[in-house]
Amino acid sequence: FLCQVISRSVDELNKAFDVDLCEYEHPDHPDRSFHTHEGDISIPEELHDIITSVFGLHGQPVAKRKGLLNKKDKKAAAAAPKPEKKMEAAAKQDAPPHMPTEIADHYNFPKGLTGKGQSIAILATNFTGFYQTDLEHYFKEVVKRPMPNVKVVEVDGVKNEPGKFCGDIEATEDIEILGAIAPGADISVYFTELNQFGIISALHEMIENKANKHSIISISWFSKESDWKYLMSSELKRIFFTAAKLGITVCVSSGDKGAYDGVNIFSASPFVLSCGGTEFTYKKGEPKTMENIDGEIAWNDVFTLIKSTETCKTTECTFWTKYGEDCPIGKGTRHEVHFATGGGESDFYKRPDYQSYIDFKPGEKAPKPPADPPGRLYPDLSGYAPLVDPGVDIYLHKRRFAG
Repeated sequence: FLCQVISRSVDELNKAFDVDLCEYEHPDHPDRSFHTHEGDISIPEELHDIITSVFGLHGQPVAKRKGLLNKKDKKAAAAAPKPEKKMEAAAKQDAPPHMPTEIADHYNFPKGLTGKGQSIAILATNFTGFYQTDLEHYFKEVVKRPMPNVKVVEVDGVKNEPGKFCGDIEATEDIEILGAIAPGADISVYFTELNQFGIISALHEMIENKANKHSIISISWFSKESDWKYLMSSELKRIFFTAAKLGITVCVSSGDKGAYDGVNIFSASPFVLSCGGTEFTYKKGEPKTMENIDGEIAWNDVFTLIKSTETCKTTECTFWTKYGEDCPIGKGTRHEVHFATGGGESDFYKRPDYQSYIDFKPGEKAPKPPADPPGRLYPDLSGYAPLVDPGVDIYLHKRRFAG
């Protein structure tokens, strides 16, 4: 890869790429501004085989994680289990969150392996961060395992700034869960802007970083295929293909809003390991402990979420908590939300040969009309994912938490 970074005036960029750069801001949230362009990006014909992608002209955030359903999605989720019923059941069968090491044991993770010699890269953004003191407490007092070597990598000057937004759980839980299962691995957290240029830049740096030589890349973010135009999505395809050629395993979350939120362009790539979510079922009337697990089903969760504006610097921020407890960052309005494992059929990637045998059975309702030609299906595998009830034990902002 060769990535050339240029800096020019708006007029010069408009002329060079035949676009009209504009600045936008949310009508209700003036602090959330971004730049983008009107018109398709154009380049001289003689450069078509040389320039494969142009990034940086579109600054709108394109990735997200654990967000609220919009109005349209709420209708689609109307058939979900009633919150009061699930909450009532949870109150009767309350149990502490599961430890990451317990879940690893449940899936027969090889004993005696610590991840030594492996290097893991985590994609983070300017909307998340972590406190070193949280990590130190978690590994010493909660999971009681050696703390892994955790390094921050700043992409284009984006820093680890915990407490700036209410998204700190994103980076924190990724580090804690990975570190608990593989404490011998080196973990690098790449902080970048939450837009297409930032994500592409971070992924480029991950696979080209000769000093760290990553063997695994972890992506827990969601971005719709429809939000990426052809040149940009083609660049993602090249990056993931190159990672596979280099022997780097790219693990990507399939999403957390079921089928309501479109196709995740990161997870739909045939060159990544797409990871969906499940939830355990437990013996009737017994506490929800590992010893009482009697089955496993697709993750489909309803729980209480606190919308907090009291102590966060963002105008509107979301933070979840277990049934009725106070938000660890600030108090706000409680309401129920629906999360479920993501998955679907790609409109950009064709069905790979290793999925050629997959088809819907007669009478089985497909999530959407079949693609022509058939698209890549995801996820590839699934594992325990619920945020609560009982969730996974993490430590965030000086407090143990289900995440």
